[in-house]
Amino acid sequence: MKIRLLWLAILSAISLHIQAQNYRIHGTVIDPMGAPLEYVKIGIPASSYFTSSDVYGRFELVLPDTTQASIYFTLLGYSSVQKKFDANDTSFVRITMYVSDKELNEIRVRYEKDRHLPVVNLSPKIASTLPGAISGGIEGLIKTLPGVSSAGELSSQYSVRGGNYDENLVYIHGIEIPKSILIRSGQQEGLSIINPDLTGLVSFSAGGFDASYGDKISSVLSIEYKKPSEFAGNAYGGLLGAGVSAMSPVGKNNYLLAGLRYKQSKYLLGSLETNGEYQPNFMDAQIFYHHQLSSKSNFDFFTYAARNRYVFIPTNRQTEFGTASQPLKISTYFDGKEDDLYTTTLSALIYTYKPVENSTFSLGTSYYRANESETFDILAQYWLNELNKQLDSPEYGDSLLNIGIGSTLEHARNYLLSSRIQSNLTYEFLSYNSRLQAGLGIVNQQFESQLAQWTLLDSTGYSLPYTTTDFELWHAYNGNITIQNSILTAYTVYTRFLNSQHGKVSLNAGGRFNHFTLNGKTYFSPRFNISYQPAKELDILYRISGGNYLQFPEFKEFTNAGNMNLSDIAIQDSWQIMAGTDINFNIWNRPFKATAELYYKWLKQIIPYQADNIKISYFPQWQANGYTAGIDVKVNGEFVPDAESWLGFSLMRSREQVHGVKDTWRFRPNDQLFLVNIYFQDYFPGMDKMRFFVNMTYGTGVPISAPNEIETGPIFRTIPYRRVDLGINSRIGFLENKLQIIRKSHNQGVYLWFEVLNLLDILNTASYQWVRIVPNQTASGIEYNTMQFAIPNRLTGRLFNLRLQISF
Repeated sequence: MKIRLLWLAILSAISLHIQAQNYRIHGTVIDPMGAPLEYVKIGIPASSYFTSSDVYGRFELVLPDTTQASIYFTLLGYSSVQKKFDANDTSFVRITMYVSDKELNEIRVRYEKDRHLPVVNLSPKIASTLPGAISGGIEGLIKTLPGVSSAGELSSQYSVRGGNYDENLVYIHGIEIPKSILIRSGQQEGLSIINPDLTGLVSFSAGGFDASYGDKISSVLSIEYKKPSEFAGNAYGGLLGAGVSAMSPVGKNNYLLAGLRYKQSKYLLGSLETNGEYQPNFMDAQIFYHHQLSSKSNFDFFTYAARNRYVFIPTNRQTEFGTASQPLKISTYFDGKEDDLYTTTLSALIYTYKPVENSTFSLGTSYYRANESETFDILAQYWLNELNKQLDSPEYGDSLLNIGIGSTLEHARNYLLSSRIQSNLTYEFLSYNSRLQAGLGIVNQQFESQLAQWTLLDSTGYSLPYTTTDFELWHAYNGNITIQNSILTAYTVYTRFLNSQHGKVSLNAGGRFNHFTLNGKTYFSPRFNISYQPAKELDILYRISGGNYLQFPEFKEFTNAGNMNLSDIAIQDSWQIMAGTDINFNIWNRPFKATAELYYKWLKQIIPYQADNIKISYFPQWQANGYTAGIDVKVNGEFVPDAESWLGFSLMRSREQVHGVKDTWRFRPNDQLFLVNIYFQDYFPGMDKMRFFVNMTYGTGVPISAPNEIETGPIFRTIPYRRVDLGINSRIGFLENKLQIIRKSHNQGVYLWFEVLNLLDILNTASYQWVRIVPNQTASGIEYNTMQFAIPNRLTGRLFNLRLQISF
């Protein structure tokens, strides 16, 4: 018995000694967006002390009882992190890892984050390969996703699941980015504020996003800029513009990014049907600076400035349109000029403080200012003719009879000065299996406008609208509007991760409180997300999300308010539910991913609107409700080794009911039944320095209404949107040898790009010009009782583009 007690004492002493020789650290590894990182290798190099993080970014590492140990955190595609620990440091730690600017040769970097949320993560490097991404590289990338469509290649604006272009949130480092208001068409639009060369992370949600994001009813696009570990740069130039960017560490823990861009679309606009002198001049500059104040605090500074000027002197235009039974042609001759100027500045400062590893406070403030002017006086004189439709006639296609002669004089002197001051205080607490986010914010907006615009119509000697006593303008608007409103916001989001033998569950719930000072009302918007990943070999995840989403009026909603009290204008209110799944699998020993999502949006309270190109005109005096329902499917992967491609498919139906209109239900302006987006890349066998890229889009037509006639509703649909863009790039070896600054890595070198834009030369329609005539004229037995004809404004034809890119 004594011997047994002796052995027990000896074993206990050994156990205590072994335990004293080791200590444990535990924590979580995340990316800059706060999403957990899986498979991070954690440990001491050249030793047996290693572990890795799980799907929730969690880890626990047993270390020897030494005075101090340097632990390395490594993950392919991310910059390594080194942190020192000692035996007394056993608290919970949180490690943030940033995407690396360097790519290893012949190694494809793949990462997924926030898989449990309805968020798509995209590589910004693909944006530079998109042929036809004329107006915005990142936005061009977003347009390739299922459920996302646009007004055409000239604009960076996009519609998500039946919504309009004002319903999308855009963030850069947590700063909400407003957009220009007076711009009417893609021709006037300059560069997007997002610089693809500086972008490190792209996250996009087409709906169901959590309460940490703001108040729009369609989508959110979140951008994080890069964190360089060494000096790098990029320069490009071509027929459509030029740009240069650079980034570099500054000191030990600081870094600086800067970009300068110039867009020249004169060559592009020359392919439009309206001939004339186009003088677009778009340029911007931006700087992002990160400064580490101490081990616990840092600040980020971001500044942006843009000057976009669009001058157009039209001369003439000829357009054939109509149907096989009623072919028509309009010849128009112009006199006058349009001169638009848009200047924008944005500055933001974000201070971050971490009192302990698992808690973060952030205080940010930003100031946005835009000065917009739109001035034009354009006289258009037109001849509307019916064409000969007899196929066996020698005069087939010639003008048969003139059915309308008239003139349109359009005048505008529109000026708008807008400003936005936004401040946010956020807090985040991250524990072993949960995350808490909370925030307070205030947004103050101010608009000062002087709007004067009118249209005079003359048709065959009659001024329209025709009266026997008075002279009337077809359309006139004149008024000065000053609007100031504020939105006070508070939100909280709680995420819980549960792991069992049956699988992994993520629970996300939160809500936003908004106080809108213009009407003095407070609103609450609950939101949730639940995901489940079964514990089986098949890597599949199921997700359901939804909640309440609001959209507060800003400026456009007020311009057609008439004598309404501004505080009575509706707050747009939408309840949404989405159910989706995604699965990772391998084909041909290469990774693939398939996603599918069903959604239903109950538009409880909306403001009816009309879309003309990218201009949105609201009619707040009308009340409406509606719904949008559909499904989005996407398959992406390496159909060709080391070349990611994808196919997106969407079905959608969107309807509304305008109260007081006889037509009970009607299609909404962006109702698009069927949409297919394809992005494909490949390389030539035996020619590893040359690749080609194809971007294809097919979308059914959207409803069109006569301008300012909200009661009538849609009259017809546009023709389907069809476009194919082709791009080819090749590395130029002899130039790389001459430029000593090129390090010849996988993504650094000299590239020559050749692009064929609109390969099939299909003339898509962006909007319509409406021509009125005096009724009851006849030709070929057809009686023209219609007062107006819709003349399609078509987009660009086939064009070729060359650009040279140097990455160093």
